[in-house]
Parts: sequence; structure tokens; C-alpha cells
Amino acid sequence: MTGTRPAGLRMRRAFLLALSAFVFAGVSGVWMRAAAVGLALPTGSTWENMRHAHSHVMFFSWVTPGLMAVITQSMRRLGASMPRVETIMVVAVLLGIASFFPFMMDGYGTSNVAGRQIPLSVIFSTLSMFTWYAFGWQFWRGANCLVGAARPTLRIAVAALILSTIGAWLRGAFVGLHVTDRFTTDGAVHAFVTTFSLGWLLVGTLGVLHLHRHTPMSRTLRWANGAIAFGLAGTWIMSVAKMFVPPTLWTLGAWCSFVFGFGALTHVATLWQRGSSRLVLVPAALVSLAQAYAGLPGVMSWADANKLRVPYLHALFLLVVSVTLIDQAQPWLGHSHTRNPQNLTHRFAATSWLLVAGIFPTTMLWPSLLRSAFDPWVVAVTAVFPVVVGASLVWRFWPRTGVVCR
Repeated sequence: MTGTRPAGLRMRRAFLLALSAFVFAGVSGVWMRAAAVGLALPTGSTWENMRHAHSHVMFFSWVTPGLMAVITQSMRRLGASMPRVETIMVVAVLLGIASFFPFMMDGYGTSNVAGRQIPLSVIFSTLSMFTWYAFGWQFWRGANCLVGAARPTLRIAVAALILSTIGAWLRGAFVGLHVTDRFTTDGAVHAFVTTFSLGWLLVGTLGVLHLHRHTPMSRTLRWANGAIAFGLAGTWIMSVAKMFVPPTLWTLGAWCSFVFGFGALTHVATLWQRGSSRLVLVPAALVSLAQAYAGLPGVMSWADANKLRVPYLHALFLLVVSVTLIDQAQPWLGHSHTRNPQNLTHRFAATSWLLVAGIFPTTMLWPSLLRSAFDPWVVAVTAVFPVVVGASLVWRFWPRTGVVCR
């Protein structure tokens, strides 16, 4: 062998680096939960800042580069070159991890660096978006290799990834311009987060599943993609506190959420008919239905009153996106090391369901008869299991030599 690493080895290492970031962020999530049973947070940190640090690493260093990986590998099999994606992924992972400590200590505020106040967390998060632009460029150059339903669906997803950054740029501009209107400032943040989460992660995952099942394009899916595109334009409005939203815009946001949810559910139904994994489709259907029903009067208020946002987000990011990433990476992650690679996906999915179920004692849906002093322990302990499985996958598959066994 020469000193040049095979493309498969570079991708494996880049993906496993992202999975290592999942483990790192997962440990911080366990730490947050354990704070409720007496474990002290790092000196100088707060629970809210720890939450920001945890979520940013999960978003920027795990699910985003992970989704880049499975899309890239599929496109390469179809003939696209997609050069330098591994480098883009590694930079994205490292920038996300670099943002962890500033977020943990200072949140979105400034950090003291050599006597100067510098917004390190914001700087690292902003730099991360340039890796998204780089991936978007590579994707668009090779997107013609895609066929069937995967092509338009993944195009919507990558477009959502790029367009979501407008909200982030606007938020920074509003700070500089001293804009104080809450709908404007909060709206910019939610336009970024919602478009990123639903448009890039959920729709991107559906596109990957279409790639895997070779789903042909149909009139129904064209309608579904139109509904998703329309919905993404205004679904973010529903995430802003209703008291800050003009009634007309709230109605628009409700319609967008309703239409988006049923567009996504149409994709789920099509994938179900084509035999795609129920492990992912069941939670994907629940997430899609939740998004659709969020547009009905009073539903968002009811969900917020019952503290359901956290289980919803973990269902999306863990049960839908993360399980898909682990499953789709099996063919090139190194499955020759184990007798039944599908068991690894099932193990990760089972522990992820356990984590989501363990969150419910923090909601108002948990029956009062079942409430006890052990509830915080349930929340903390159930969060450990996906971290352990993720760490075991990194340990099992990290290449020990410069040669990939095929």
C-alpha cells in the first residue's frame, strides 16, 4: 500500500470522529440531568449554558456532518466525485466541539480572552456555517447523479441547510442594529433553528431513505415536496412565543406547520410501502403528525404547558436522524467486524427509545401516581445508554491500521 489513504478509510474516520462528538455531547447531557440529583455542574457554568453547549455539539458536530457523510457515500456510489467532503466534515466537527466550552461558560455572551471580551461561542458557530456552504457547493455539483424521489427531496434539504443560515445572519445584524422587537429577534433565531431542524435534518433523512429504497418520483411525492417547501417558509413562526406574533402571521405559521407535517407524512407513508425500516418510520410518522397538529388552535399552548418540546426534539434528532445515520453507515463503517451488523442499529435504537421514554417524568403527561423521588434518577440513568452504545461503536470500528478490510 502507498501512503495515500483510501477514500473509504478517510470517510470512516471522519464519520467516527462525528460519532465521537455524539458521545462527548451525550456525556454533557448526562451531566446536565445528573445535576438534578446533586452532581455539581462545572464551576462557573449554569444549566442553561450547559444545555446550549450540549445542543450545539449535537447539531454542528454530529447530525450535520453525519448526514453529509451518508449523502456523500450514496452519491459517490452513483458516480459523483464529491471531493473534500471528509475535510469539510472534520472541520465542522472540530468547530462544533470548539464552541462547547465557550457556550458552557458564557452561553451566547462574551468570553474573557486576555482581558478582552470576545463572543467566542458565536464566532465558532458562525464559522461552522461556512462548512455548510462548502458541502452545499459539492452537493449541487454532483446532484445530477441522483434519480427518483431522492433528487428533489435532497435538493430541498440542502437548500434548507443553506437558507437556514439567513436567520442566523439576521440575528447578528439585529444585535448590531439594536433591534428590540421580540418577534423580529426571536423570529430570526427560530427561522434558523426550525428550517435547519425540519428542512435539513428531517427532510434530508427522508431523502436518504428514498436513496436507499430507490423510490421513483410520483405525482403524490411532487405534491408532498411542494407542501414541504411551502411549509418551511413559515413553520418557524409557530416556535415564537404567541404573545409576540401578530395574529395574521400566527395563522400563516399554523397553516405552514399543518401543510409541512402532512407533506412529510406522505413521504413516510411512501417509504413504509417500499419496506423502509420501521425503526425510523414510526418515530418519523409521530414527528410529522406532531408538526401537522401543531397548526391546530391551542395545540402549541397545550404542548408548551405540558413541557413536550424536549421529548419532541429528542425523538427527531435521536430516533429519526441518529438511528438513520448509524443504520446507513453500516455498509462502509466496517460491518465485517461483527456477525450481525443490524443488531448494532437495533441496540442504538432501543437505547435511544429508552432515553426518550426517560424524559417523560419531566413532562406534565407523567401520571401523578407514578411520580416519586426517583424520577430525576430515571431521567439521568436512561440518558447513559445511547452514549455507551455510541462509544462502543467508535471503539469497535475505529481503524487500527491504514488498510480497510473489505
